[in-house]
Amino acid sequence: MPLPKVRPASLFRLLLLLALLACPHAPVGAQRRAKAPAAREWKIAFELAFGEGSPYASEFPNLYELPYGTNLSITKEVLDRVVPVALAETGARRLSLAYLPGGFESFPVVPSAQLDARATEAQTRAALDVIGYLAQQSLVIASRREPSGERAALRVTQTRGGDLASPAAAQKFWRRLSGLVPKLNPGFSGTLAGGRPGLFIIDTDGDWLTSDEEKFDAAADAASKEQNVTTTVEHFRVVYVSAGNDWKRYPKGEQYLKRLRDAGRRALAARLERVYRPRVERWIAAAFARRGLGSGARPPAKPEPAPRPSTAPPRARKFATGRG
Repeated sequence: MPLPKVRPASLFRLLLLLALLACPHAPVGAQRRAKAPAAREWKIAFELAFGEGSPYASEFPNLYELPYGTNLSITKEVLDRVVPVALAETGARRLSLAYLPGGFESFPVVPSAQLDARATEAQTRAALDVIGYLAQQSLVIASRREPSGERAALRVTQTRGGDLASPAAAQKFWRRLSGLVPKLNPGFSGTLAGGRPGLFIIDTDGDWLTSDEEKFDAAADAASKEQNVTTTVEHFRVVYVSAGNDWKRYPKGEQYLKRLRDAGRRALAARLERVYRPRVERWIAAAFARRGLGSGARPPAKPEPAPRPSTAPPRARKFATGRG
């Protein structure tokens, strides 16, 4: 029986496909699609208290100087609307959002948003830029647990009672803990582990040693006894990422925007400038006005031309929360 005639073009495609399938380094499309970057669980920390030198810092009342409860209500009202913008624009998925006491050095504790999200690292970095830009933060951070992570971290958890959920108690505990071991500076984020309050601290400078763990444990034990609370300390490693903007040099948030553009998100950067920033400014103004702290946003002074932005976060201060 004679073989059926095969058209040259069809034969060429057949031979090419067979060659691709036989090749150990064949393009994945010939065998299966390349795996997309894995989405992991990230903890993102940030605040509404505005970054030093930012337009909002001179435009609105100082959140650091308000009573904690007032600060919390304003922070929650605004960030509850900012977070969905960041998630929708980046594709990250919200798992939980809580507002807990966060501290930096000896400053009063302020409400710190703790967003647990499922996202790729690229989505997480983009979300940091969106939130940092819209809330005018000097620095925002994210971390995820990873045994091979480049940063050490620890969590102090109260095992009985809920004292450390109180801003005053958390501040007292933090000041004593960081006073005993200054290496734990510059700050902490509040945390809830199984409903139990505590403090989450990251080695943002990368200078903790394994031998430091005993000192940290002893300091936490001493602070716990002095405050009459029972705690445990857990040590682990994390992947740590951050994003920031030096508002004194880049008053339009150029560093946040440049990182987004460099990552191929030029349209998002444009929307942040033209659509979301004016909207968030109105949200902030309304939140203050509702509490008798101002009738609305005042036109900011015209900034001088900014230098060419760098994508590197500002180096003047480092934070373990999302403190501005």
